[in-house]
Amino acid sequence: MNMEVILPEYYHVMGSIGAAIMARLSVEDKLESAFRGFALSELNYEANTFTCDGCPNICEIVNLSLDSELLARWGGRCGK
Repeated sequence: MNMEVILPEYYHVMGSIGAAIMARLSVEDKLESAFRGFALSELNYEANTFTCDGCPNICEIVNLSLDSELLARWGGRCGK
């Protein structure tokens, strides 16, 4: 089977262009960005873990906190 393959001029940055378009569309209605700034990378985050024994999976759960505020938690397999 012979097919024409079209290679866009900017093929090497197509993902970046798509991400930029998605970002623009997501803030169009808000008229401002929810971006909290690069300074967030300079803060001291704390990561710790615990073992959940709420089901037979015995998952290791990771907590990510900033100034004692829980920001994120992941690692569970059962959805609890």
